[in-house]
Amino acid sequence: MLKRHCGNFNLLFLQVLSFATVRDDIDEKFNELYEAKAELRSHQINENKRQKAFEEAEKAKRREERIQKKEDELKDKKPSKDSNPDDAHLTDRQKEAIVAQKEKEEKDRQKKEDRKLNFRLKAKLIEFQAKMVEFQAKWSNLNKKWPNFKQKC
Repeated sequence: MLKRHCGNFNLLFLQVLSFATVRDDIDEKFNELYEAKAELRSHQINENKRQKAFEEAEKAKRREERIQKKEDELKDKKPSKDSNPDDAHLTDRQKEAIVAQKEKEEKDRQKKEDRKLNFRLKAKLIEFQAKMVEFQAKWSNLNKKWPNFKQKC
């Protein structure tokens, strides 16, 4: 009778040990998932900061170039003996119209560049979302292996 109880005890003990192993595996996977999510969030935040800083630097650079270009144009437009004879007979209103036309062309060019940038950013966003789906699919296998496991994230 004692041997029989010892055999049942050993079986029960092995079951408990196997449950602890499974539980430990689940805990490890959960911790890895949680850390991966935290790492992903930090990478997203850092990437957003980097992109914002890059865009601000580009805007500042373009702004400085435009200011420099306008200053150069104003220096070139100062009346002199060598100035273009066509400019000499233009009225102020005509000169303003030419300047307005150039500004309009510059704005159109800027809008076109912004559209291109927007398109590239959308492409990167789609690529990032695809990577997120891949990441989530990878970790959804965790739920398939342990369906009773509830995520705490």
